[in-house]
Amino acid sequence: MRGQFTFSKEERLTGKTNIDQLFNEGKSFTLFPFRVYYRLGSIPASPLARLLIAIPKKKVKHAVDRNRLRRLVRESYRLHKGELITSLEKGSASLHFALIYTSDNTELTYKEAELKLIACLARLDKIIASESGKGIQ
Repeated sequence: MRGQFTFSKEERLTGKTNIDQLFNEGKSFTLFPFRVYYRLGSIPASPLARLLIAIPKKKVKHAVDRNRLRRLVRESYRLHKGELITSLEKGSASLHFALIYTSDNTELTYKEAELKLIACLARLDKIIASESGKGIQ
């Protein structure tokens, strides 16, 4: 797979309409320290999964800390998105999702962020498998 360990601009969830649809029509779950909003689509898009990473200013006051946390999450996703992409290919679906950091802790290590993100991706993988069996809307 070409570009398996990349996180290009096309893979980022942007645009007011896409983000509004995600939060208004999507579903969510919480796996501390993340709240995950997701929206499955039946039509495969060019990037199968598009991600929005949000570190709220209300929770993490300093921009330096927000940027560091964002970098940790982005790097973890970049390295572990392969399984999610293959399950989307199997189910012939696309996914828009947002990871929102909900903790006040700014001392998150890379290993902790990686483990939490892997758990979130595993849960999304299960959701995709169950939804593809039912038929995605």
